[in-house]
Amino acid sequence: MLFAATGMMKFVVGAANFGFLLGLALTNLSVIFLRKKGLKRTFETPYYPYMPILGFLTCLTMALFLEKEVLIGGVVVIAVGVLVYIVTVMKRVIEEIFQAF
Repeated sequence: MLFAATGMMKFVVGAANFGFLLGLALTNLSVIFLRKKGLKRTFETPYYPYMPILGFLTCLTMALFLEKEVLIGGVVVIAVGVLVYIVTVMKRVIEEIFQAF
């Protein structure tokens, strides 16, 4: 209700679309890279690898039509998340190094 009153509803909807499209694009990409040959599978991806590639490219294409502010905001959120992850991992690595001495 607050977003509708302030006129930010369009931004919130765009941010949700960005998150959904990014998640779907990464899912399609993971189907391509995580598939291991020789394992018995109960489900085969139709037209592998063409369908996951088409899904990935379609998601990226649709993401390009989002508003510029939404794309910038999404990239900033991802960058902050990656930075927090790197700092957390480096902190653990440094702690393990000092504990070894």
